[in-house]
Parts: sequence; C-alpha cells; structure tokens
Amino acid sequence: MQFYAPTPSDGFAPWELDTATAAVRSYLRASRRRPDPDVEKGLIQECLLQWWIKRDRYDSARGANRRTFMNRVCERHLRSLARAERALKRGGGKQTLSLDRPLGEDGDSLAELLSDGDPRPDELAEHDDLLARLARVRERLLGRERRVFEALADDRPRARLARDLGIHRSTLYADIERIREVARDEGLEDFLR
Repeated sequence: MQFYAPTPSDGFAPWELDTATAAVRSYLRASRRRPDPDVEKGLIQECLLQWWIKRDRYDSARGANRRTFMNRVCERHLRSLARAERALKRGGGKQTLSLDRPLGEDGDSLAELLSDGDPRPDELAEHDDLLARLARVRERLLGRERRVFEALADDRPRARLARDLGIHRSTLYADIERIREVARDEGLEDFLR
C-alpha cells in the first residue's frame, strides 16, 4: 500500500500536521514498535482523517484549545486501533469447531476423521461411566441449575448465556459454582473449566 506524507496543500494547517505527527510518534514509542516510515505515514493519515471528520465538533466554550481537542481525537483513534490489533492477536476470527459437526459434503465429522477405527472396550466402559456420572450430576441439580448445566454444553460466552436464559450474570455464576460442587462430588473435577 502506498502512503504519502500529507502537506499543508492537502487542506491541513501546519499545526494540524504537527499535532497528528506528534500523537503518532508518541503512540509508536509507547507501543515499542520498530520505526517504520510507512506505518507512521499511514497512521498520520488515519489521524488526519479522524480529525477531518470530527473537527466541527470542537467547542471553544468547553475550555480546551483546538490543538488539545485534535490531540485527543488522534489519541482515541490510535487507542481504538491498538484494541482492535490486540483482539486479533487474542484469536479474533478463530472459531471453535465441534467434533460432531459434519465437515464436508460426505458428512464425516471431525471425530470420525480423527478416529482410527472402532473404540476399544475400555474406552466404551469409560464413556458409559462418564455418561452415568453426568446423569447423576444432572439429577442432583434444581430446575434453573439444570437448564444452565445443559446450556453450558453450547460453549457460548457467559454474558450471552445469561441473556439467553433470562437470568442475571451473578446468578449464572452462582449456578455454575453449584454445578462444579456437584460435579466434584461425582469425581468429575478433571472435566471442569
């Protein structure tokens, strides 16, 4: 991508160029990035664009001068770019994949593709034992706790889970803690997250 250095002939005053440049350089120093002139020019352009969009919102009656207001606009924009970058590093765009969901047109699931054949007898016994323990956990739970227990299998974010179940988040966490206690009693602590 080709960047150019904005100039006063682009419609910006020299103080506007200086303010955007200072904000970007401060941001790059704080983020400990290697100096890259293209990145710097691109960020300056983005800051100037944000300033262009928001400069009519300046109100001298609020006590700040125009340069201070522009500096705040630039800093906020740079912080939002940093947040978006951190979100991508945390795995933004990645999704969990169910082992039971069909992957292709042939209908094979990931579990089927990964398995090397029929389960061994000891695996079947462990599976049946695990199912029996989970059934005992479910039986010991109350109505709402049972709904939470079943909904936890969907692996939804907690806030969305609370919203979908129509309960407060603190209630959800209390129910999850109760489910953990019952699961520990059944010897399922290895499966708790």
